Amino acid sequence: MQSDSEITWKKKCQSFPLNLEIMEEKIRRGESKYNMHCK
Repeated sequence: MQSDSEITWKKKCQSFPLNLEIMEEKIRRGESKYNMHCK
């Protein structure tokens, strides 16, 4: 059973542009959690 946070992450990931430069920029700003969840 999925938790609400997992579902929220999946929705966020689906709305994220699949652009490596954008993802790398987020990692540089300390938002690597997005990259982990969206792979």
